[in-house]
Amino acid sequence: MLLVPGADEPIAVMLRAASNAVGATAMCALCRTTHSAGGTTLFTAARRGGKGRNGNTVGTYVCADLGCRHHVRIEKATAALRPAPGLTVDERRAGLRERAAAFVEEVTR
Repeated sequence: MLLVPGADEPIAVMLRAASNAVGATAMCALCRTTHSAGGTTLFTAARRGGKGRNGNTVGTYVCADLGCRHHVRIEKATAALRPAPGLTVDERRAGLRERAAAFVEEVTR
């Protein structure tokens, strides 16, 4: 589940993971952390209302462990996790919030 702050209250979106993770080095679209093989997975969410009931979904590649909030706080790259270079932790956290909110807006519109 993806939970993001909304204007009045948090908004939750139920995510469904693909059956297998990406088999190569890939970057999470939300926290922009690059992972070694298997670290990202395609997650989809049903659109709101009738579109969702008809099977219409939105998808994006996200950290397989859904650990974005932890990954943006990593100070230095490791062999398995490489945060976006040249950004402070606060900048990475702000970017995560913006991209997660944009994904939720895409799902709910």
